[in-house]
Amino acid sequence: MGTPQWDRRQDALGNLNMLSDDMLCTILGMLSPRDVGTLACVSSVFYIFCNEEPLWMQLCLEKHEGGLDYKGTWRQTALEK
Repeated sequence: MGTPQWDRRQDALGNLNMLSDDMLCTILGMLSPRDVGTLACVSSVFYIFCNEEPLWMQLCLEKHEGGLDYKGTWRQTALEK
């Protein structure tokens, strides 16, 4: 017998819990890198969503039309000024 699992997604996302993970990722992709970084501080679940490398790669490639200097992670590259 294991310990009952607590679903922190519902508590952490509030009313946004009704959205699928894919929909949340789509919305995050529409935000600025700075806003995604700020949203990562809101809850542990948003922290996980906001630190996905594919999200940062998308944000980075949209921001840096043309040449870019990769900084080791897509997040660091996207946040580079």
